[in-house]
Amino acid sequence: MIDSRGALEAVVRHAVDLEDDYEDLAPLVTALATCGDTSLVPQLQEALDRFLDEKNFYDAT
Repeated sequence: MIDSRGALEAVVRHAVDLEDDYEDLAPLVTALATCGDTSLVPQLQEALDRFLDEKNFYDAT
């Protein structure tokens, strides 16, 4: 079992700082996608909204 909250924070930190190689975070992203922890949804939604507002690198629009 992963620390889903810590994993999400690491992924969001990567998206903000772009310091780590994505390949290092890929296992965390996979673990998050399969963990089923719905308590992370508000935190993830907040991060995604912020990325859209800031036109973050990962913003596809």
